[in-house]
Amino acid sequence: MIENSSLQSSYTDHCSAYRPSLCCRSGLEYQGYYNATKAKQSYRWFCHFDDDIYVNTAQLLRLLKKYDPMKEKMYLGHFPANLWKDKKKFQKKTKKIEAEKWPDFPELKGSDYAYATGASYCISNSLMDLVEEYFSGDNFLSTCQKAHKPDDLTIGVIIESVLGYNLTDVPVMQTELQKEGHISPKQLPEMITIGYRHVFDHPDKPKNKVVVPDSPFNDVEDPTGFLSYHCLLYPRTSWCLSKRHQL
Repeated sequence: MIENSSLQSSYTDHCSAYRPSLCCRSGLEYQGYYNATKAKQSYRWFCHFDDDIYVNTAQLLRLLKKYDPMKEKMYLGHFPANLWKDKKKFQKKTKKIEAEKWPDFPELKGSDYAYATGASYCISNSLMDLVEEYFSGDNFLSTCQKAHKPDDLTIGVIIESVLGYNLTDVPVMQTELQKEGHISPKQLPEMITIGYRHVFDHPDKPKNKVVVPDSPFNDVEDPTGFLSYHCLLYPRTSWCLSKRHQL
């Protein structure tokens, strides 16, 4: 894990509060990774998770151990196909977006691409090396502008269309975009990431939380469902045991 106490202030100082700021912020994260690797710190993966995401680290490590990140060019995440209502642009058979031609990328290898939702994804070390010219620092903001896409779609454009590598779709890397309660109780321990959404975060969309059966917490105590989910995964945690004993 890269710890950088100045990263939050960099967001404020360097990235303005408008839509491209997501690309700007992502560029700062990538630059932090590249700075660390140039300082001879060894990182096998770059993983990004939004602050409304719970990461089941045990399951994440099981996934990452399946690959050799120093050799394999891996882009892991879940493609949110359910969000694409325009059937002309979404190709069901290939699970890719039918995209326009990008004149700003003469090295383009294809026009269709898939992408992982920007809330939860991992990129291997060897692939991060290849995308550095597009991702590092202010380069990523410029890359977003050339692609005419937000940050998560731009990642898919570069990795799939420009470089010719494929997203490995990992359905258990869910985000706040999933429908509330659509994950069965049996599936919950198998999830790598899971998210929540509050009405005040997205006033035009319904509230969404992690639903855990027989939770010892009520909605006021646990509005996101994360406490309940943590206690499902780690029932021997002291405060989980304490809460159970209060019932």
